[in-house]
Formats: sequence, structure tokens, C-alpha cells
Amino acid sequence: MNENNFSIVFENERNEVSAELLIGCLMHTTSIITEVNKLIGPEKIIDIKVKAFEKGSFQVDIELIEGLIATLFSSRGVEYVANIIETVSGIYKLVNFLGGKKPKEISKEGNSVTITNQSGGSVVINQQVFNVYGTSPEIRSHIQKQFKQMQDYEDISGFRFQTREEVVYTPKQDFPVIAMPIVMPNQEEPAKTTTIENVPLKILRPSFDEKLGWDFIYEGQKISAKVKDKDILKQIDMGEAFAKGCRMLADLEITYYYDAGVDEYMLTKDSYRIVKFKKLLPPPPIQEPFI
Repeated sequence: MNENNFSIVFENERNEVSAELLIGCLMHTTSIITEVNKLIGPEKIIDIKVKAFEKGSFQVDIELIEGLIATLFSSRGVEYVANIIETVSGIYKLVNFLGGKKPKEISKEGNSVTITNQSGGSVVINQQVFNVYGTSPEIRSHIQKQFKQMQDYEDISGFRFQTREEVVYTPKQDFPVIAMPIVMPNQEEPAKTTTIENVPLKILRPSFDEKLGWDFIYEGQKISAKVKDKDILKQIDMGEAFAKGCRMLADLEITYYYDAGVDEYMLTKDSYRIVKFKKLLPPPPIQEPFI
């Protein structure tokens, strides 16, 4: 195997692999390589070719694959291509080491990065591998989807990404954790905050402790909100009644936090804050009973 080649290997006992799995994994691996190329050499054009098993063959016979695909790169610079392969191999090595959890500690020295995982183990990787994996949600997503797809096939006992320099092996029992989303430190999505003015709120449980939240009914739902406007405490000291069932007008701050597990911004127990108290509202009129 020369430095322009790498192999991906599906380990199984039957010496065959599902066409759906084969195509899916090739697509994800190709996408990972494409994203790496965009980040470290966007001006470069790189071709990805499936290497034929027999000379003159232009079709890969699934029955003869025996779980192995060799992929050949062709590019202007052999050294650049080798760098691409080394980076992709480093990414697979890193995700194996992290095991579905974000790093516990990261330290940088020169062109090397020392990463400590949640189990206390440490590994030294190339700065480029760390930067590419850490800054590309697309690459992390393709890794997750690739291993999620493989875990659905009972006959696959392991996966290998091998180059001339090293072999990165992932046993089947690690597929589920590697398929979990990871948000890298310093790459976490910022929260999104919006403030809605003059919101009517029904008080369910007031709190006279600044550290504790109040319970309200907001748009038909029960919420808990910290009250940051100290003027409301002054109103209480002056004898204003804030009791269960009372209604008030306030400016409500709502914060949506990014959840990597579902790739969505979500409301949490810490999402609501009263940033400005306006006034107490009169009770709604009592409806006359229908006779």
C-alpha cells in the first residue's frame, strides 16, 4: 500500500457486506475527505476513485468484495494527498479515543495537542487534526451517521480504517458511543435569547428569595422564571400583594440552548427570566352564571 492509498474494512465472518451499508459508508467517508480538503486546501481539486480488484474491471462485484474496499486518490501533489489521508486517519483515531464524550482537558504545544478524555486517558494528536475535527460540524456529523449505520448490521463485528502508517480499529461495541453527537469545547453553539415585552403572566408560586424562581402560567403552560428586576422586591416591601392567582405584566426574556443530541435549540428549566416588572394586572371580570 503506498501513501496515496487507504482501505476501509468491514469485519464479518461471511466475507460479504450489504450493498446499502457499502454505499452508505463510502458516501460518508467521501464526504469526510471532501470536508477535510475544503478546510486545509480549498484551492485543491482531488479525485476519489474506487480501486478495481482486477485489471480492466470497471465494476465492483459485491460478491467478490470480501468486506474490503481499497480507495485510490489521484491529485497533483502526492504529499498533499498523504496529508489528507493522515488527517482523516487522525480523525478516526480521535473519535475512538473520545468514545462519544467531549474532551475533559485540552493543552496545546507547538503543532501538537494533548487531549485528555473523560476516563483520564491522554493522547497527542496533530494540531491540524484537532482543528479540522473541532471546527467542522459536517465532519462530526458524517462520522456519527457512518457508525450509526454500521451498528444496525449484526454481522459487522468491527471497522478498520487503515493506511500505510497505521490502522485505526473500532470494535462493534463502540459503534453506539461513537455515533453520539459531540460538541467540542470552544465550538459550542451560542445560546439564542429573545425578550418579549408586556407579557401577561399568572402567578402560581411567588418567591421572596432572589436565588429561587417563581412559577407562572405563560401562554397556557407552566414555567419557572428567575426574577431579575429588583423593583419587584421593593414593591413587596411596600406592601404590594403578589399571591397565587394574581396576574402581572412583565418583560420576559427567553433563552434557547443548543442541544447537540437532537441538533436543535431547546427550552430548558433555565430559559425564562423576568427582566422588568411593569405592574400588577386587575383580576379578570367575574362571569355571571348562565341561567
